[in-house]
Parts: sequence; structure tokens; C-alpha cells
Amino acid sequence: NPRKLQEIFNKYIYIYKDEIMNQDENFLLNNDFINNTVNNDNVDYAISIMNNLKKYWNDMDNESKDNIWKYFKVLVILNTKCIEESK
Repeated sequence: NPRKLQEIFNKYIYIYKDEIMNQDENFLLNNDFINNTVNNDNVDYAISIMNNLKKYWNDMDNESKDNIWKYFKVLVILNTKCIEESK
């Protein structure tokens, strides 16, 4: 169900759209937003991704960091369009 992925993104990640769009590195590295928002035991994969991102963030070059932010921003923009279309 393609809509399910968008619903999950909207519920757990889109709430941080301002931090993503502002490329708030402190938020990314210091906030435990997965455990603060997800209330089930099936989050191991998401936690693993975020832990690896945090672990390697300071070792990445600026181009890699910019590409990650661009990816997050595209997801936010696409989610915004989905919300607008569903109204």
C-alpha cells in the first residue's frame, strides 16, 4: 500500500519538517526523535538507520551531508503535496 508509507512518514517524520528544511544539524544529532514519537516495538530498522547516520555524520564530507539533507527535503516536499492533494 503506497499510501501507508506516506502515512508513516507524515506521522513520525513530517512533524519535524521545519528542522529538516532548516538543515538543523543539532536536532539531527542530539534529538532521539524516533523513541520520542514511535510507540511500538517494530522500530529497530529506523533506530539502526538513525544511529548509523549519527555515528558517521561528523566523518562525512559536506557534499554527502548536503545530499542527505536534499533527500530529506524532497521527502518533505512530496509529503506536503500528498497532503494538499488529499484535501
